[in-house]
Amino acid sequence: MQGNAPAPEILRFRASRADLAALVKQKAAALGFDLCGIARAEPLDPARFDRWLERGWDGPSISYVRERRAERLDPSLLLPGARAVIAVAASYAPDLPEPAAGGELRVARYAQ
Repeated sequence: MQGNAPAPEILRFRASRADLAALVKQKAAALGFDLCGIARAEPLDPARFDRWLERGWDGPSISYVRERRAERLDPSLLLPGARAVIAVAASYAPDLPEPAAGGELRVARYAQ
C-alpha cells in the first residue's frame, strides 16, 4: 500500500456509510473499546475549544493539547485528505459488583 491509497480489500468492499460505520464500531468493541464515534474530518468552531482551554481543563500534564491547537481544530492539518475521524475510548474504571438491594450507597461530595 502506497501513500493514502486504500488497501486492496477495501477497494472490493462496497457498502453504505452506515454499514461501514457499523463495521468500524463492531471492530472497536471487539478490540475492547467501550465507545467509538465517527465524525466528518472538517474544521471545528474554535470558540468551544478555547472555552475549554480557558477553564483549564487541559491541565498541566497534557500541555500538548494547548500546544497543538491548530491540529485539534482542523484534522486536515494532521492528515491531509482525511474525510472522517474515528475516536475510541476505554474506561479505566474497575469492574465493580452491583450493590446489594437496599444497601447503603455513598455519593461523592462534588455530586451532591
